[in-house]
Amino acid sequence: MTPETMMQRCLVVSFVLLLAVLPASAQGTGLAAMENLYARPGHPTMVIYVLGDVATTGRWRVEREVQLLDLLAVAGPLVVLTEESETVEDVRVKVFREAGQGRRLTFNEPIESLLTSANASLLLEEGDVVVVDIIEKRQSTTVSLREVLAIATSVASLVLTAVALATR
Repeated sequence: MTPETMMQRCLVVSFVLLLAVLPASAQGTGLAAMENLYARPGHPTMVIYVLGDVATTGRWRVEREVQLLDLLAVAGPLVVLTEESETVEDVRVKVFREAGQGRRLTFNEPIESLLTSANASLLLEEGDVVVVDIIEKRQSTTVSLREVLAIATSVASLVLTAVALATR
């Protein structure tokens, strides 16, 4: 993971934690001009926060009764996933919802689960925090037999060269 990715994830976690401790009534004091809009004129709206690995993060003013999948389609993917993708292992979607004095995790599933009939119509509520997290595959730390043989051959060659030079 690059230092930039690590920094971005730390900022996202910090922001989520901040939103988790603030009640929704205290979060609506920002400038409306800094909002993203996904609503038709004249329809009632609500504020949702979108964070993480999407193209357009931040505060969103959306129509009431908006589905999570619709909002994610508008926020846009950060990466395009394919069957041959070698670096991305999983894309998780989390929804934090106000509960008492803070927020609780109400949805934590792979993005593929939004395509099933049970989760396809998950409705968002006022003040929800949606976090999209791309989990990258870790680089393998195992060594193949070919690599072990190549290293052993190199070491043996160095030892034989050192012995040959020492006996001259």
